[in-house]
Amino acid sequence: YVGNWQHDLRHGRGKMSFSSGDVYIGDYVKGERTGKGETHFASGNKYVGIYLRGEQHGFGIYTWNNVATYEGLWEHSERVGKGIYRRENGDEYVGEWQGNQLHGKCVIKYANGSLFDGYFEEGKMHGDAVEVNEAGIRTECSYVNGERHGTFKEFDREGNLIASGEYNQGKRIEK
Repeated sequence: YVGNWQHDLRHGRGKMSFSSGDVYIGDYVKGERTGKGETHFASGNKYVGIYLRGEQHGFGIYTWNNVATYEGLWEHSERVGKGIYRRENGDEYVGEWQGNQLHGKCVIKYANGSLFDGYFEEGKMHGDAVEVNEAGIRTECSYVNGERHGTFKEFDREGNLIASGEYNQGKRIEK
């Protein structure tokens, strides 16, 4: 550890290199990472944001080794509340999080131009949703545990109804 001390505890700004290869640079309060800081993980991942008693807690940005980023709220080192998850391929998830999973209202804009606007429960699509595919076909449907389930309607780009029916546990039922 290189940095400030107070009463034999890390206190103020400092840099800590861990045996794991992780490096933390930031604020300490009474020996614990608290305040603004950043951790560069040995894996190549990085977190820049607020810490509270050694945990990611408050607003922060986590980068997974140039594969994806999450920008939003953290509580006890888990994604919570509103946040944006962006994948390297251009997919963007804007929504509510709980326990590191999408949970609540979410809008997903896929790199191919398609869109999901609906709800998640414990990381799975669950509830009413509107989807638009890359061809502009709009589908109004519902999900249960990550699978389409219940009635649906499909509309073309001009808003004309082109199909309707039901899904049962992800399988389309033809009428």
